[in-house]
Amino acid sequence: MFDAASALGFLRKYVTGRNEYVLSLLICEILYSISSKPREYPGIRPCWLTVPISMGLYLMLGFNMPLIPAGHLSVTLTTLLVFFISILLQWTVLDISAWRVLFNSTAAYLTQNLALNVCELVIFFLHADGYLFILLKIVISCLVYTACYFGFVRPSSRHELNLNKPVLIQLMITGIGVSNFLFSFIASQYADLSLLKIPLACCCLLALQLQFGVFRGSNLNHEKEILEQMLYREQKQHQLMQETIDMINIKSHDLNKQIHLLRQNLGAESEELIREVETAVADYNALVNTGNKNLDLIISEEKLICEKHHIPFDIMADGTAVDFIQPVDLYSLIGNALRNAVENSLKENEKQRSICLDIHVANEYVCIEITNYCTQKIEFANGLPVTSKADTKFHGFGMRSMAYVVEKYGGNMVVHLKDDIFLVKIIFPVHRNQKG
Repeated sequence: MFDAASALGFLRKYVTGRNEYVLSLLICEILYSISSKPREYPGIRPCWLTVPISMGLYLMLGFNMPLIPAGHLSVTLTTLLVFFISILLQWTVLDISAWRVLFNSTAAYLTQNLALNVCELVIFFLHADGYLFILLKIVISCLVYTACYFGFVRPSSRHELNLNKPVLIQLMITGIGVSNFLFSFIASQYADLSLLKIPLACCCLLALQLQFGVFRGSNLNHEKEILEQMLYREQKQHQLMQETIDMINIKSHDLNKQIHLLRQNLGAESEELIREVETAVADYNALVNTGNKNLDLIISEEKLICEKHHIPFDIMADGTAVDFIQPVDLYSLIGNALRNAVENSLKENEKQRSICLDIHVANEYVCIEITNYCTQKIEFANGLPVTSKADTKFHGFGMRSMAYVVEKYGGNMVVHLKDDIFLVKIIFPVHRNQKG
């Protein structure tokens, strides 16, 4: 008969010992791999069926794994074997690299051990038993898992794993060594492990922070490398555009001379044709004049694109206000902002397209505003728009390069979308007698 004592025994079976380890490790593995997609295999439809099959296989093996006879290391080696089986199954069914599986599994292993140590520490101080023991195990584990999700999993979910293999292996060895072999060594030396749960829990938490700290650092270095490459390409593109515009201006000047000669030689009967040619030449002759040659070049480049796609482009720019910004930085700042505005405008109905650039000095501040009509839904993260392109690895750096330039010159940038108007507003303190 299934009475209260039987129910308590059944529940205790799965919140203590190896069964608890198998279940909690599975939960942690899911926690760190929740955003991963199942791997597709020929002939298997739907492919997500491989995931529950793998989970069932893992539980069956984990619950029934015989202990490896190795003295006080018996439990340690057995749990490690279950751990490596979970790694193999994840790599088999999830569409991520083996190195990402290794990273996620190490973090899951540390999280599982952190929750276990915290649970046992709380239960020791409260002298919990019976159903209270089980309730505390479940509640505290859920709290630790939730904290790890928001503290480690969620912030890193948008980033690729850029760690080199030796570093990743060192992190794994450190994590497993801290959470498992350290515990086994202490268990073999001390009979009472209750208070030793405090340093063990701290070690697991520090190992997690180390792992994700290295992860974030590697991603920052990777983004820095990409950003430097982008700035270099923008500098080259700026130089090329400068040479192109200069060549166009020279050709326009020569054509104006030739038109003047044609007017003298052909007479009034060709006046209409000559005027059409003059108009066409004038479109490329001194497109913009803001008082800053580099700004003129940047605006001219985008103005030609706007004219091609029938996008109204209003320019109210005092180029002398941004003389203090180096040409390549100006190209990165204004060029990226205008290119984003053009890209967004091209997604709109032709009658609704519009872009406006306003640069002026007010109250000892240089104000730059770029606006465009936008009905698209734009997601923001950390105050900047998230790229809508599928390849996020090499896209989305335009806004970050703008933020880098703004910070470099001691300014502030605000980006927001309100009432179908996308606004980029940048403010710099006025730089006196400072150029380049």
